[in-house]
Amino acid sequence: MTDDKLADLLGALGESMGIDALRWDDQAQCQLLIGEDLSLLLRYSSHEERITLAAVVADTLPDPLDHALTVELLEHALSPMARSGPAIGLDRDNDLLLAYWLVSVAHLDATGLVQHVQDFLAYVFFMRERIAGENRTPFVSADTATSMPLGHMV
Repeated sequence: MTDDKLADLLGALGESMGIDALRWDDQAQCQLLIGEDLSLLLRYSSHEERITLAAVVADTLPDPLDHALTVELLEHALSPMARSGPAIGLDRDNDLLLAYWLVSVAHLDATGLVQHVQDFLAYVFFMRERIAGENRTPFVSADTATSMPLGHMV
């Protein structure tokens, strides 16, 4: 991907958010503060041709951890294998539960990036409530019905 296209993608995202001058830093990252307490990281990898979206969904897990929530978090950890969409992972170095989404840039346009970020933020806010116990309904992705069952992949 050209530097111009990458800059255009981030510029369109900034425009959609009312931010004039979003820029990638020298490490191909852009960090945004959403609201008062959500930090959204966008990181471009030229080697993998993707943008990673990442945000903290919990700095601690509930103790005891509800069985249904445990199963849901484990299912979300496998999301990148089964479908395109956000996933959950544990950052052991910092003891943080992260949401992330690996977005291919091969056919990504500005509208697509804006939509991915909107969908990702909705997922992050939903999972924050879910993990905090404020929402008992499991997250269901729009493309869950069309994804391949993991048992058929291995």
